[in-house]
Amino acid sequence: MPFVPNNSILWGNIPVSIVSHEDSLLVTYSNIEGGWFGEGNIDFDPLFCSQDSGNYSLAENSPCVGSGENGSNMGSSS
Repeated sequence: MPFVPNNSILWGNIPVSIVSHEDSLLVTYSNIEGGWFGEGNIDFDPLFCSQDSGNYSLAENSPCVGSGENGSNMGSSS
């Protein structure tokens, strides 16, 4: 059975965001740097407010705002 993350942001990981075969992950409604197959997935800079200062809140104009499953924010814990 594949691991199923959703509403996630995988961005800025070096050298790559995901190291896996597509059959072992079912990622949906997530922002994946470099792209990943799955319903609702995007590949855009998430526009964090101030990631250099450890603030990973989403800016108001982030492509992740309202793009998660059922209109939720990607990366949101609520």
